[in-house]
Parts: sequence; structure tokens; C-alpha cells
Amino acid sequence: MSHPIFIGIDLGTTNLKAAAFSGDGGAALAQAARRLPLRSEADGTREQDVPALRCALDDVMHELRTALGSGWAQVAGLGLAAQGGSGALVDGETGAAHTPMYLWNDSRAGSHRAQVADAKSAEYWRELSQREGPAMGLARLAWLRDRQPEAFTPTTRYVGAGELAFFALTGAWRQDACNALQLGCYNVLEDRLDAVPLQVVNCDINTVAPLRQGHQTIPLCPAAAAR
Repeated sequence: MSHPIFIGIDLGTTNLKAAAFSGDGGAALAQAARRLPLRSEADGTREQDVPALRCALDDVMHELRTALGSGWAQVAGLGLAAQGGSGALVDGETGAAHTPMYLWNDSRAGSHRAQVADAKSAEYWRELSQREGPAMGLARLAWLRDRQPEAFTPTTRYVGAGELAFFALTGAWRQDACNALQLGCYNVLEDRLDAVPLQVVNCDINTVAPLRQGHQTIPLCPAAAAR
């Protein structure tokens, strides 16, 4: 009797790693990795190319499939972990990038944080996120509104690296609570997305990915499964 195989994907800031494990004992069966180049400038720029991220994901998944051979048919699930605090504007229907992926340590939006904070009371921000002040994700959206207003269309989404990879694999947009917290639109006490902080930066709830419910799973889209 064949045993299920599980794949883990770690999309970090500088490396993308993936490995396949036996569901019977956890033995490592295959692994693949790619370096993720980034642009770093003295003005605080820390960026990655979105098409290059997707290409790296395709490459590691293809390498795993080749290594597993007929065992690929036994893959029963994938788990995804990704860098936090990153964000890019993409087309919500296709995933095509409108901007680079701005990494968690890109500091250019920092000057917009005070502007966002002043739009609400300190008590409001504390109640929303159980933290002091707004998240940097909101500051980055405000910065992008000033920098590239034409990138905001009715189908635009602001997503992190994890959401981008999840969409590439499943064809669905989802984010977890940790990402939404860093983005600045997660109501911690009510465990839900909150539209009000997004309105502060002239965005609505459809600008971000829906919140994943519990341990919700979604099947691979046909294109990803074929790769």
C-alpha cells in the first residue's frame, strides 16, 4: 500500500526552499531550492521581482515532481510558510504584478506612518491590533497611493509573498491573520478583517485577500497540478 506524501514550502526573503516528506514516518524524499535576488539601495529600497518569484516557485515544484517521479501522484497536501510584512500590487484576476514586491525591511514608506496614525486616535489603533499605532502595511499603501495612483484599479489587490504563492498554486487569494495584522487591517479581538483602517488609506476590503478560515484547505488549480 502506498503512503501519502506531503510537501513543505518556505518562501523566505532570500531563499525559496521546498521538500517532500513521506507521510509514513516523515522521511525526506526530495528537496529543491532557489536563491531570491533582491534590490537594495541607499534610499531604503528593498525589492524583489514578482515574476522572478513565481518562476522560482515553478522551478522548485517542477524539480520536486521530477525527483518524485510516479510518487507525485501520492502528494496529499502542501504547507506554505512565507516572509512576513512584504507586499505588492497585483491584478486580482491574473496575479500579474503592477509593482515589485516591497520587502518587510523596505523603509521608504516610513514617513507615511505618522500621517496614517493621525487619522485615528491612539486608542483606536490599540483596540484594533492590540499594538501601538498602525501597521507598516497601511503606511506602504498610503505611500503607493502617492507614488503610483494609476496602479490602483477595481481589480487591484495588495498581497504578500505568501498570498502570491498561494494564488499561483490554487488560483485563490487567501491570507492568514498574521499577514493581515502586519498589513494593518486585522481586528484581533474579533478575529476578522476590518475595512475601516483600509479606508484611512483610500482602499477598501477588496484590496486585500480574504482571510483564511481556520485550517481551511484549497485544492491545487489544474495549471499548478500539471507543473
